[in-house]
Amino acid sequence: MLEGNREDVEFCDSCLPEAFQGLMIMSTTAKLDPQVALAELQERKPDRVTIVVLSGNMDRVMSAFIIATGAASMGMQVTMFFTFWGLNAIRKPGAVQ
Repeated sequence: MLEGNREDVEFCDSCLPEAFQGLMIMSTTAKLDPQVALAELQERKPDRVTIVVLSGNMDRVMSAFIIATGAASMGMQVTMFFTFWGLNAIRKPGAVQ
């Protein structure tokens, strides 16, 4: 068993199995200053997002619209693609089937 603080222990990320490699990254990321982390996220934020709606289930369609609205409010260009049963959610009643 290792003695001392976790900060005293050096980890070899490549020595760990793949399943555990991300855990070391998460513990390192948690120590970042929130302002620095926010600035880095804003720099890497994509300019646009595409959402594919496959289901006609109203709960799923509403979730897609909520995510799209949130992305648009962040200044992103949003494209929603309705296919399969998702078309039924936006089709007018009585339209040709």
